Amino acid sequence: MIHTLGVPGGIEVTVLELGATITRVRVPTPEGRLHDVALGLDDVAGYLDPGNPYLGASVGRYANRIAGAAFVLDGTTYTLDRNESHACLHGGTGGFHRRIWSAVRATETSVHLRLLSPDGDQGFPGALTVDATFSVTADTLTIHYHAATTAPTVVNLTNHVYLNLNEPEQPVYDHVLTIPAAEFIPVDRRGIPTGREELVAGTALDLRMATSLSLLRQPHEHPQLLRADGMDQSFLLEGAGLRPAARLEHPPSGRYVEVSTDQPSVHVYTLNTVKDVPLLRRGVQA
Repeated sequence: MIHTLGVPGGIEVTVLELGATITRVRVPTPEGRLHDVALGLDDVAGYLDPGNPYLGASVGRYANRIAGAAFVLDGTTYTLDRNESHACLHGGTGGFHRRIWSAVRATETSVHLRLLSPDGDQGFPGALTVDATFSVTADTLTIHYHAATTAPTVVNLTNHVYLNLNEPEQPVYDHVLTIPAAEFIPVDRRGIPTGREELVAGTALDLRMATSLSLLRQPHEHPQLLRADGMDQSFLLEGAGLRPAARLEHPPSGRYVEVSTDQPSVHVYTLNTVKDVPLLRRGVQA
């Protein structure tokens, strides 16, 4: 089932119960129409396609990669689903992005979805109850995740929406990105975080001032850009509580989005070199 959220004259967001997935984020234009800025697919079959790069999905139990598809917690080693040769990515092959979430409550402006993940799901310990609430006002989309477990476990939930403030078939080189972070976490050649912190000062990853994403045309400007053929890094945010994490602008259209979070970092991924991705809406190639 799809839930359409919105207020008259404001943004409109659609959420699919499959994967608690954001399928559309439509924003009003000066001409009075709605312009979709979220990449999406035509049907459920597309979202279930193995080549779907988690478009708009709620991913879990653990977003990003766990090296070796295993971890140690309280002296016990837990072996996870290895859906990459060297890692468990986004919770495994049968992660939350492929589950049907249940609607707890839905209104015109919000929907509360719930997922029950049993003990041992994809190898993770503890039964987990996950709640995802999507709500909109005229110009704001809020996503709130909450998880409760029956045993010690690891949890790292996020939404994997992709935004293009221009047109989906156009590259994002004319976008401008600002991230108020002085440090980032580099990754190794496998995409695994190294665990060390590096300064952005003096590098192409210094986004504290508005920076054109045309930097993606010159990946040789930073070894991390070269490794991923684009951006795929976590930036460490200062402070605590809900605070600004990123601002993405598209100067030609005047559209922009501001992201706030209460988490310690923000991860930026620019849908780099990917293969076998199903066609997007309107037959657009990712």
